[in-house]
Amino acid sequence: MIRYLWTYKLSTTTFLQGLPAFWSNYWKTRTWSQLLLGVPAVLLAAAAVTITQRGGQLRESGELAVRYEKRMQQALVSGNFAAAELNLGRLLPLCDDPQAQTFQFAGRLFDINGGSEQTGLLIAPVSQKDTAADSPQTAALVRALSIMQNLAPRLGRQSGYRPAHAFLADFWLTRTPATNTTRILGLQHRLQADPGKYEPALQLARLIQPLGFHQQALDVLTPHREAHADVLVQMALAWDSLKQSKKSRAALLEASRKLDTQLAADATNRPLRKKLSRVLVAAGRPLDGLLLMAEGMPRTPTAAESDLLIQHYTWWISSIPRSQIAPQLAQLQLALKWSERPPAALDQKTSTLTMTSGETVTLPGPIVAFHEALNHGEGRWLLPLLLGSSAAAAGELENAVELLKDATACAPSHPVVANNLAWTLHKLSQQRTGKAGAPVESEIRDHARQLVERALQIAPQEPHFRATRGVLAVAQENWTLAIDDLEFAVTANLSSNEILAALALARRKRAESQSAADESDSTAGPSSEP
Repeated sequence: MIRYLWTYKLSTTTFLQGLPAFWSNYWKTRTWSQLLLGVPAVLLAAAAVTITQRGGQLRESGELAVRYEKRMQQALVSGNFAAAELNLGRLLPLCDDPQAQTFQFAGRLFDINGGSEQTGLLIAPVSQKDTAADSPQTAALVRALSIMQNLAPRLGRQSGYRPAHAFLADFWLTRTPATNTTRILGLQHRLQADPGKYEPALQLARLIQPLGFHQQALDVLTPHREAHADVLVQMALAWDSLKQSKKSRAALLEASRKLDTQLAADATNRPLRKKLSRVLVAAGRPLDGLLLMAEGMPRTPTAAESDLLIQHYTWWISSIPRSQIAPQLAQLQLALKWSERPPAALDQKTSTLTMTSGETVTLPGPIVAFHEALNHGEGRWLLPLLLGSSAAAAGELENAVELLKDATACAPSHPVVANNLAWTLHKLSQQRTGKAGAPVESEIRDHARQLVERALQIAPQEPHFRATRGVLAVAQENWTLAIDDLEFAVTANLSSNEILAALALARRKRAESQSAADESDSTAGPSSEP
């Protein structure tokens, strides 16, 4: 056996030819036990032949791969693209990574033919090819792109080769002139090239939603809904377009929670604050959006920030009952009337406003004046004043007092701020009267009286301020002062139900006091000397 193995030439043909003679001789010269013991040696010999043969094949295939790749590169350089692709076909079965080799070939074919400079080139069906497609250069470019498309299909279950997706994304996004079709194709490939990033999905959704593809946008965004608040906002828009208001609201609330967490970690981030305020307004919470902007309002906001505040305020005004719109605008008009620089549009019924986007809108004069005041840096006191006054009108007195105190801290000498805080403190004292642990009623009313007197020192003939002092005088049982101030307010057409009721009470109480005094005088009679 050893002699046979020693003299055996390790080739498959020789091995097979020698097997019959070996087995015949081995059979004749061995017993059964010796025969069985020789079987492992035969198997060992067969394994050695196989390994040697495989090694030879690998060496041969490696040499072939190098040879085919060299021929392919030479054919590409010489412009014989058909021969280059033929050698590529021979090379692929010998490669460890056929996709990478095919991608490199297509990229090389594209570059050699100046593909990066052909920004107007498009891949068209055969039936739509023009005469330019007959040139060898264009044909080679189209062939390179076709190979890339085979490597990276946009549709279907297979994800494709990511570098090819990245190549096609760059190709479509650099087409001139750019169209919705080229942008969509480019973003679809970009999304496949890096499926872990949310930005391509968001860009694609923003592009196709205005075209009516709302469900397709949701399909693209859903895998990334946990990645960023912007994704949730875009999903909310899609749900709203599909008349799914409940799902839209849920997405907006989830986005607001994400943004709120981010803002808590970076309270000075103004772009983040603006984004959260927009989400709150879209979620049906315009007052919260306005309050958020007021908290981070710089002394002089940018024009875009002023535009955003006006949009929020207009949204809120349009959402409240119609009966409350006129009083809100009157409150705004009164506040701006006593500002340091009363805006020019304050007394106009309507006025036009040009936004930073270039859009021109027609709004009530006080709102346009509000925009001008914001640009002058008066938003720090104006926003808390408006929000606090609105909260007071809605019965949210604790919140209203805090907001109006913020306004007072920013504008301590503004009469409307002082007056509205005085009015709200009076209402709060009425609400707290008789409650355990409540502040002493007289202390709150005294502070309210000081505030309204401060306002009247600046504007002694303002009906709103006189009305506030009149109501406070009723609470302090100063009937004469109450009647004097409340009659002045009613004469100036400031006649709310509360003012009229307070005036009626003051008149009745004073009449009762006079009647009691007259009766006391008549009972005592004339005095006589002893």
